[in-house]
Amino acid sequence: MDATQQHLAAYCAASGFACLTPETVHRYQRHLLDALGCALGAGDAPPCAIARRVAAAVQGTPPARVIGVATPTSLEMAAFASGVQIRYLDFNDQLVSGHPSDGLGALLGIADALALDGPALIGGMHVLYEVYGRLQAAALLRERGWDQGTFMALAVACAAGKLLGLDEVALAEAIALAASDNAATRQTRAGELSDWKGCATANAARNGVFAALLAREGLTGPARPFEGRHGLWEQVSGPFTLDLPAPGERPLIAEAGLKYFPVENNAQGPAWAALAVREALPADALASVAVETTEFTWTEIGRDPEKWAPTRRETADHSLPYIFATVLRHGTIGPEHFAPTHLADPWVRAMMPRITVAPNPAYTARWPAENLCRVTARTRDGREHVVEIAQPRGHPANPLTDAEVAAKFTRQAAPVLGAGGAEAVVDYVWALSTQPRVPALLDLLTP
Repeated sequence: MDATQQHLAAYCAASGFACLTPETVHRYQRHLLDALGCALGAGDAPPCAIARRVAAAVQGTPPARVIGVATPTSLEMAAFASGVQIRYLDFNDQLVSGHPSDGLGALLGIADALALDGPALIGGMHVLYEVYGRLQAAALLRERGWDQGTFMALAVACAAGKLLGLDEVALAEAIALAASDNAATRQTRAGELSDWKGCATANAARNGVFAALLAREGLTGPARPFEGRHGLWEQVSGPFTLDLPAPGERPLIAEAGLKYFPVENNAQGPAWAALAVREALPADALASVAVETTEFTWTEIGRDPEKWAPTRRETADHSLPYIFATVLRHGTIGPEHFAPTHLADPWVRAMMPRITVAPNPAYTARWPAENLCRVTARTRDGREHVVEIAQPRGHPANPLTDAEVAAKFTRQAAPVLGAGGAEAVVDYVWALSTQPRVPALLDLLTP
């Protein structure tokens, strides 16, 4: 066993609900409610429907349910299908790099199958968010061409192992299995994006559950999965030092944001900037829009040529020019604005070439404490408007209120569950820390 593996296993074994403050517990409840709304809002989107069909063909022992589906499946397929639904709209939560709630479908499936209580689920969420966030902070895989799913598999293996009751030795084996077989390439998020963009981390979560199940049965993994020859350090991440504080201290959930718009996290500021420009100048008169932003934002949503000609929602919600032009056009952007008719809107298509995006080193230096963008808009008759957004609504320093989180959930859930059904889920989640059975939540989420 290498030192990183041992460190992770010891942390997960010691961590749990009892180490959390009431404030931290409430943060997890907010993020769970947000993720559930995203899952219900995804509806019958093709990747979600495909995932549910595949899950429906699989039986498991113990059986676990997918969010919104009455017929149970296996733990692994519940992790995948629910994860796809949570992720599809690109509306769920965000850390500096990636979305920790992508793994919540896995934890809900296990909690449903084992009839766990609310505190157990919250304790598992804490392990998920801490392991995922600490790994991402220690080694930013993106710069090396690897995807966030690489660490999602590890984080879910840890959290699933916690919910399955694994001791420290078995947790270490689950970590070894997940670390050794789940390197995911960043190609998933480059250029023109495919259906897999919303499925990749759900698949990583599925693999994390599988690793934990194998470890529970006594299967062992490689002895030095991080630091050994051909291990994760040598092949994928490079050496790193993992900053794991005492359980419950400095929780990363406090640094996780919740999105106001269903677009890539770095596009939240530009979307607000577009709204400000729309209010200041007539959109039809705009001759040019120059966007300065961070290096991360530029490479993620403002560099590739495909971002100026998106043909799919997966590319469009990662396209700064499409998002900006759509807000100029409609005064907002929602899931409906990624339908084919909107993607082909002649007005939006004509506006996008007038938008330029460039990185500003000074803004990059202030990231992630600030997710800065500065927009200079000019009209054909010479008028100019400048707007700067540093911490858009939903940023950890400018968080959504509880009422806004509940309203966001209800907007997405009420068409599926009805107003009363949505309200019942909100009430359940706000009281999650005292709920005796998580299966009752899956009952409420089933139309």
